Amino acid sequence: MEPKRAEIIGRIMQRVACMQDRPQTGPWDNWSRIDLTVQQIKTLAALWGHPALRMRALSELLGVNLSTMTGIIDRLVERNFVERGSDPEDRRIVLVQLSDAGRDEIGHIMKLGQAQFEALLEFIATDDLPIVAQAMDIMLTASEAFHARAMESKERGTYHQDALEGHAPAFDDINKPVSAAKA
Repeated sequence: MEPKRAEIIGRIMQRVACMQDRPQTGPWDNWSRIDLTVQQIKTLAALWGHPALRMRALSELLGVNLSTMTGIIDRLVERNFVERGSDPEDRRIVLVQLSDAGRDEIGHIMKLGQAQFEALLEFIATDDLPIVAQAMDIMLTASEAFHARAMESKERGTYHQDALEGHAPAFDDINKPVSAAKA
């Protein structure tokens, strides 16, 4: 990575860390009302956007052993956040997916994050908001590119290996700016 790019990324990450280190107040208080463990939230988030996942695939995705994953799913099934079923082609395979209540719960959690962000925007001068909007457009484009490359990596079967090695999934040229990658 070129030195100037690395320096700018370091500065951005330093700012992110500073924002995360601040005491949580305001809309953040609503997070304390969520009656889920971090692992349960991770599980709901992993299931979000998937029609159904095999238990083994879910446990690998979250980096927990199958017996731990089974316990997490048991508790989420008890709360009606997750539905368990079997693969019609192989009934030995257990599939899990979000229930309607689970989709509602993860949607509620996402809305809490959006409320936090909106509260921060209230403290930005009106003249500066277009700059933030432009930065968010750039971040959205980067997120879409990251997701596309992660899916390519997953299809190649290197997704988990790339992640274990500390690499962004499937990024062959991490120095290539997103805008250039789209060209």
